[in-house]
Amino acid sequence: MLAVPMLRRGESVGEVANKLGVTHGAVSQWNKILIELGIEGLKLRRYPGGISRLSEEQKEKLADLIVAGALVHGFDTDLWTLPRVAELIRLKIDLEYESSHVSRILRGMGFSSQKPTKKAREQDEDAVA
Repeated sequence: MLAVPMLRRGESVGEVANKLGVTHGAVSQWNKILIELGIEGLKLRRYPGGISRLSEEQKEKLADLIVAGALVHGFDTDLWTLPRVAELIRLKIDLEYESSHVSRILRGMGFSSQKPTKKAREQDEDAVA
């Protein structure tokens, strides 16, 4: 909707895209819809992406399972990886997801990826302190 007044003022697709930080292709599509269907056409536009197969209740359950830790679920370490979360979803919620999609699900749930800190096994905690 921010693009509409700019396009109506005669600003180019490129100018609008740069000002809004979106692709030229997106603005071009919006402009085409605006010309063909008017502003109502933009309001009717369906946004990409399907409906999540995970319900809100299932997402809450998944969050609780993750917070409980990987060891609780029989993994060798307490480190969560995308394949492990995919396996957890398969076993506990009975849905199959590719590991690459699991990262989008987790981000949508407010989780972020963390890199574990590396620490030498031989490290002397007293000496470090």
